[in-house]
This record gives sequence, structure tokens and C-alpha cells, in this order.
Amino acid sequence: MTTSLPFHQLATIGDPDGTRTVTSIIALLVALGLGLAMLAVWLYRTTRPDPELLAPLEVMGDRKWRRADPVAQRRTLDAVRPKQARPLEPSAAPPVLDESFDAGPTAGGFDDLHADADADHDADHDGDARPRDEFDPPIGDTTPQQIDRPDDDFTHEIDPEVLAAAAAELDAELHRRDEPADG
Repeated sequence: MTTSLPFHQLATIGDPDGTRTVTSIIALLVALGLGLAMLAVWLYRTTRPDPELLAPLEVMGDRKWRRADPVAQRRTLDAVRPKQARPLEPSAAPPVLDESFDAGPTAGGFDDLHADADADHDADHDGDARPRDEFDPPIGDTTPQQIDRPDDDFTHEIDPEVLAAAAAELDAELHRRDEPADG
């Protein structure tokens, strides 16, 4: 069985108006394709990464760099950094000062504490003990410092002859160090 096309369809295949329409569509699609190709090339060139500027980032991605000590890391980054690039200078935030800082300290000192300590000491001893001086250990529970050093009593005298001999020996040693070495 043969199929034959109707006559009116055979006439339209070679029609000049149909050929012109198809040719116009093809030309329009080719022009659109060229325009899109030019747009792609322009976008690629404008968004292309600069490998010289990204060199420190590429180095930071290496395992060898991550395992290196901070000094070696800094030297490696400085070696691959472009010549015109400025090194990283971290800036510290300025301190926030309030009005009380400008006014100065508000505490009057420690003079008022001496009166309280003497009053507490007098109340504890009822006046029958010797007066408290500045070298007395604190009153109350024993501290580890007092346990480690049981001989905190500095009331014994130092022999003046031993003290003079020690001072003379120290002076002689200091004079030997001050003299220039001959040789």
C-alpha cells in the first residue's frame, strides 16, 4: 500500500513564503545564540578569579600548611602574597572609658583598715598580752604557710661579725665582676 500525499501539501513544501519564514527563524536563532555566547564570554572574563590574589587561600587549603606552626604558616602566606598586597594588620578596639575613670580612684586608701584591725586585736586579748606589731602572724586558724614555716619568730639577734664577713665577701665578688677580664 502506497501512501500518497494530498496535492495541496506538495505545493506548500517549495513555497517561497514558507522558505523565507523558516530561513528567518533560523537566522534569528543563530543571532540569539551568538549573542548568548558573547554574553557568556563577557561574564566569564569579568567574574574570572585572579589566581595571584587567591594564592594565599589555595595555600591555606593544603594539609601541609594546616599542620605547620604559626610562624611557618605566616612565612608561607607572605611568600605567595602578591607584591602590592598589604599584610594583615589586626586592629584592637579602643577601650571604652566611663566618667568614673576620668575622675580617678574613689577609695581613700587603707588607713581606715588599721583602726578596725587594732580594735579587733584589743577585743581578743583583753589587754593582758603584749601589743601586736606588724610581723605577728594572723589570728585565727592556722594556714598552710604557717604549717610549712613554724619558725617565724625573728626575735633572735644576728652576730655582727658574721654579718660583716658576709658583706665583705659580697663586695669582693661584686668588684671581681665589675673588673674587665684581661686576656
